[in-house]
Amino acid sequence: MAAFRLTVLAALACFSLLSVSRFAAAQGDPNPNITTTSLSVSPVPTTPTTSVMSTTAAMSTTAAMSTTVPPIVTTTIAPTPTPTVTSSSPSPTTTTTSTPTPTPTSTPTPPAHSYYILNATTHRVCVLVIANVQLTLSYTNTSSNKSVSKDLAVTGNLNATVDHTNSHCNENSSTLLVLTFQADPDYNHSLTFQFNEAKDGYELTSVLTYLNFSDSTLFPGYNTSFTDSVTGNTSSIFSVGQGKSYKCDSSKTYSMEQVPQDAVKNLNVKISGLQAQAFDFNNKKDRFDKSISCTKDQKTSKIVPIAVGAALAGLVVVVLIAYLIGRFRSRKQNSYEALS
Repeated sequence: MAAFRLTVLAALACFSLLSVSRFAAAQGDPNPNITTTSLSVSPVPTTPTTSVMSTTAAMSTTAAMSTTVPPIVTTTIAPTPTPTVTSSSPSPTTTTTSTPTPTPTSTPTPPAHSYYILNATTHRVCVLVIANVQLTLSYTNTSSNKSVSKDLAVTGNLNATVDHTNSHCNENSSTLLVLTFQADPDYNHSLTFQFNEAKDGYELTSVLTYLNFSDSTLFPGYNTSFTDSVTGNTSSIFSVGQGKSYKCDSSKTYSMEQVPQDAVKNLNVKISGLQAQAFDFNNKKDRFDKSISCTKDQKTSKIVPIAVGAALAGLVVVVLIAYLIGRFRSRKQNSYEALS
């Protein structure tokens, strides 16, 4: 029985080797790595009573068994389609060149009731003046043969305005602020502030006036056969450092030299409430810079605190005297009560 099992196992081994060899040949491998080995099985000695199946018969039986090799299934894998990426062309960029908007020039805002002119280059205030101006003069009325005194309130009821045509701002020469006034629309009169640069500052060199005597509204009865006009000018009014304004609230009267002489008598200009500045303005806001007060204002400002101090001191003395009198009367009253 053991010999029979061994024979079957050998046959199965031979069958396996034969199947592998055929499979390799079917794959078309010219040099298969499988070597078929012939097994030689020696008959195992058995007892004479045991029927022995010859190995040859077993091998014949094994050889007679047909082996069906399963067909080889070839699987074709279709290539994965590459996705088509459609790139859209970027839209053309339109470059817009914007024209810079010019910065608007700010409108100067000088103080109310002031007279000013602008620098033609910077469009900023070049000269700024606030003043009450009055011209005084006298002449002989040819009709009555009497002396007539005239007070011309240039910046008052005569409503002087800036003559921008004849005014000009020039730091290298005289800068003129020209005011015109009239009582009759047919006749113009003028008053001019003349500023000049000075060492480390500027000065109001003079105030000039032009009067047309043909204006019978202002000068009734004037003898125009002598002259029909007169011009007058003052000496220097003030000088001050650059970047500062000049201020004088006090009233000051300036004598004017006239041409022709003896056209009128006592031609003067009276200026009060004056504040003026020319050329450089440090604040850049078309307003007056720090002011320098005139001597007359400084004297007035010193007198006021002295007067106030003296009044307070006098009040303290009066209160003290009243207290002492009251105290004395109180003691006297107490002494009377003690005696009684």
